[in-house]
Amino acid sequence: MTIVAKVFLAYPQQAMWLMTAVCKSSYPMRHWAYLDGFEDAVEILASLQKPKKISLKGSDGQSYTMMCKPKDDLRKDCRLMEFNCLINKCLRKDAESRRRELHIRTYAVIPLNEECGIIEWVNNTAGLRHILTKLYKERGIYLSGKELRKLILPKTAPFEEKLRIHKE
Repeated sequence: MTIVAKVFLAYPQQAMWLMTAVCKSSYPMRHWAYLDGFEDAVEILASLQKPKKISLKGSDGQSYTMMCKPKDDLRKDCRLMEFNCLINKCLRKDAESRRRELHIRTYAVIPLNEECGIIEWVNNTAGLRHILTKLYKERGIYLSGKELRKLILPKTAPFEEKLRIHKE
């Protein structure tokens, strides 16, 4: 069994990515880039787990950016991307969805084990927390994590008290 077949068995999502790429190609045989090296610069991102943003050199001369996430199990993220690929297939089959060009932007997620993995870097995106924080601040209803933790009541607190805090 070839190494490519072994990777596809271990990571079925990768096979789906290849099939999608091949289907969209107008060439009968497409040249696939392979890893030719690593860029020297590594950016440590500002979040709890301190993920690393790295760039790989492809044999085609292009740079491919990835994020290495330590201390994070990416198996659910990988399954979500597989699910999104399935949704995209359904959207492509529906005439109205095709007309409206509906699709979910997907990206590669490769769990290496239960504790770390690699995620394809997608430019010009923002995290949900960043977007929500900005919207809350614009409306004057932003609370920091510390302030939110102060509002957490014990499970035994009366319902009326929980409702009052929720409405505030």
